Amino acid sequence: MVLINFYCLGQNNEFLFKDFNNPALLKQINTPALYTKHSIINHDFGIKAHKIGAVIKFRRQPIQGSYHQYGYTKYKEQKFTLSTAQKISSKINFGLNLNLHRATSPGFQKQYTVSFDLGWNYVNKHYEVELFIENPFNSSYVKNDITSRLILCGRYHWNVNLTSILQAEESLAPNSHVQHELKYSYENSFNMSIIHALTISQYGIKIGYIKEPFEFYTSYKTHAWANRIGLSLIYHPTNG
Repeated sequence: MVLINFYCLGQNNEFLFKDFNNPALLKQINTPALYTKHSIINHDFGIKAHKIGAVIKFRRQPIQGSYHQYGYTKYKEQKFTLSTAQKISSKINFGLNLNLHRATSPGFQKQYTVSFDLGWNYVNKHYEVELFIENPFNSSYVKNDITSRLILCGRYHWNVNLTSILQAEESLAPNSHVQHELKYSYENSFNMSIIHALTISQYGIKIGYIKEPFEFYTSYKTHAWANRIGLSLIYHPTNG
């Protein structure tokens, strides 16, 4: 099974590509952004995921609205998210996601629930620390059917070209997950990342090319049950 992702985004911020939405990082966005993300998860069963969103500045505050849908013809999960971030100090940001979830299936009543996420990050000259708490009260339709997890991520900038990114994830799933990403950037136009999961046999590679107002990315990542291939495009509407 192959996972194919296509992204179109409106800002030079790679965090928008992550599978979790840390709202504290919205402070890194300086101009309005429009983005969309599409994934084919299982072609045989028609399982897909789609996401569209926008980030605007209102009185210098970043506000993000997004819509995410996951599922297939017999079952769909949808999430509407409103996010914002606040600068606590010159180096610390705090963010909040408010989520409305909806699940639909033919022949069954629609299910609704709400949740929230918290995000925090600290930025220094040589390193960054990021904390994300998703659905801390474990909101769900029935029981444990909406993700609840804690993610801690650290970045260390060895120099202007080389960065190490260590990410640890703990959730209700039986196993924790730790991965390391080594990223090399060249003159703000080319970058390559090698990703290695430390807790399971999994690795990946990501290559990016920046030519304002566009950014292009390709990625490949192995998985126990799938090999994920990704194609990404970022567009800066106010650049160029």
